[in-house]
Amino acid sequence: MPFDVAHYRYVSYSTHMDGPAKAIEDLKNALTARMFADSDTGDSLVYDVFPDLEVKRGDAHEPGVMPWEHYWQRITDITSRLMINTRNEIAYRPDVVLGISNRGMIFADLLARNFYLSAKYERSSTEASVYQKSIIPVWALWANRDAKSETETFDSIPNDALLESIPTWLSSKGSIANKPNVLLVDDIVATGFTSLAAYKYVTSKFGKMSFDVNVHLLPLFNKDIDHNFNKIGDILIWNLKHFQYDINEIKNLQYSAYQKLPYLKDLR
Repeated sequence: MPFDVAHYRYVSYSTHMDGPAKAIEDLKNALTARMFADSDTGDSLVYDVFPDLEVKRGDAHEPGVMPWEHYWQRITDITSRLMINTRNEIAYRPDVVLGISNRGMIFADLLARNFYLSAKYERSSTEASVYQKSIIPVWALWANRDAKSETETFDSIPNDALLESIPTWLSSKGSIANKPNVLLVDDIVATGFTSLAAYKYVTSKFGKMSFDVNVHLLPLFNKDIDHNFNKIGDILIWNLKHFQYDINEIKNLQYSAYQKLPYLKDLR
């Protein structure tokens, strides 16, 4: 290893004998150590030399297209609001995040990751200072966009198997004692059809399993807020009493003046 980069974290390996298997194990351990590290030390030669470097897609800066920085800031803001309410108390922590395919899975993954990075302590009381770094599992619900009815949109063997695994997983982690929070997320609510179908499917499936959970919906954006609010307002996470938001505040949390998301999905 060259002397000028020897201080960076690296994994040495051999292509002979058990070298590849050892390299895989060493790499896994290195990634795990990095995930749980408190240090913000970087591992990028490029960003150390150019700390203000930004990766930009040209189309993301066209008029009407939301920049990635704004998209990420929205997720960061949502995370902060979910974790701490206006009284500086813990407001909400999901035990499971369910992302609706396709791009709701992007939001689900980033949200869970942001929870992990933002959290510091374990939730053991109503104090905001007891919120811990802990990994929140992310599952994906497959939405059949060719379905002809609300029921058929999510009622499938893959989705059934996925939901049936959740009680077992939570039980193995000791999260079954309290009523678990299942957070259903999507990037955009267009008409409310898919969101309602997902909510009804999840609550019905858990009900048949006699599995008592709290299920709430969290959209990143809403195309037609006034119209859709009448459909999904009651199941929105922001309606929980912990947040004390009025209708206008809830609507503002889902609004954007941009016409498209960074990956060019229409917001209008």
